[in-house]
Amino acid sequence: RSGLKRGATIGIPYAPDRLPDAADAAQAKIWAVCDRPGGGTGRGARQAVFVLGGDEDEALSGPSALTGDQVLYVQDENRNSYLVDRRGTKFPLGGAGGAPTRGQDTTGLLLRTLFGETARPQTVTGTWLASLNSGTRIGFPPIDGRGGRVPVDGVPAAKATAGTVLQATSAVGAQYYVITRKGVAPVTRFAALLLLQANAQTDPVRISIPADPLPAFIPADWPQGDPSRVNTTTGDSPRDVSCSVLHGGMTATSSPRLTVWAGKDYPEQILDGTASAYVTPGSGLLYQEVAGDDVSGGTLYLATDTGLRYAVSRNNDSAAAEKASTVRHATGQAAVRLGYADVKPLSIPSAWSELLPKGPALDTTSAARPQGS
Repeated sequence: RSGLKRGATIGIPYAPDRLPDAADAAQAKIWAVCDRPGGGTGRGARQAVFVLGGDEDEALSGPSALTGDQVLYVQDENRNSYLVDRRGTKFPLGGAGGAPTRGQDTTGLLLRTLFGETARPQTVTGTWLASLNSGTRIGFPPIDGRGGRVPVDGVPAAKATAGTVLQATSAVGAQYYVITRKGVAPVTRFAALLLLQANAQTDPVRISIPADPLPAFIPADWPQGDPSRVNTTTGDSPRDVSCSVLHGGMTATSSPRLTVWAGKDYPEQILDGTASAYVTPGSGLLYQEVAGDDVSGGTLYLATDTGLRYAVSRNNDSAAAEKASTVRHATGQAAVRLGYADVKPLSIPSAWSELLPKGPALDTTSAARPQGS
């Protein structure tokens, strides 16, 4: 037996056993936060987050990725309803002006118009909704003086009233308009769907293309065509796993690109009873967590295949700092000692970063300290 005394273990408790190499840590990843219905009779949702690299990021493309006019119909835990489009924008539903005044539940009428009589929304978490962009509230578009007479060339006098939806044909297909007090204004197919219902009108009035239409007044960020809901929760093959997907990171001149995915199961397998965060094995990402549009700085994190994010100190001192100071994007001595001196961290929105559970901070002081001290 050795006569040497054994001292306390030196290092950071619960630090990752392995780290991604510098090339991988610098490479943008695909992030996804996915909600699926919870078990039992509760309305809650189960959630998992994924950070995928290499070939695994292909799991979030293909036929399960939303395209065209495909949308999700969801509600938060307070039963506020949203439409989510393929670009990752959430639109609150109901409550806007211009609803029909026929003694009806106008929000209920709006939901039935968009999704059908029997549709039920999927319940999602607040953190899932926070990962999305915010769009303009959707409601029945307001038409001043609805029902008042407004002469329009080519429209029978009995139908020439404010609120009437018109349809013309051009070389690119059907074009839609609505009569307002000041004339004829163009609208999208999506807005026409709502205006037809608001006007108790079964079909648009056919006309030739107006000679001098008014400017468009429908919110420009609204969907364009008839919404096609894909996140079904019933039937033999439900698509009830709904994912918000982040591609890459932010820059000073651009917001992150979002898409939406809906499938029958999570994009990668997470075993029951394990952590709800998955990072591609052997992969990871060095990034800075940013709030709002400011990408000039933020807390530096290293995400690893433990499914955790570890804060990395930016403080510079010693010889490691001298090396870092020669790099344009100096990340600090801790990052240098981890092998990331030449890695420029991506900027990840805080709403996404905070989806990953935190591990212990990675800094040189803690690494040299006895555990438990």
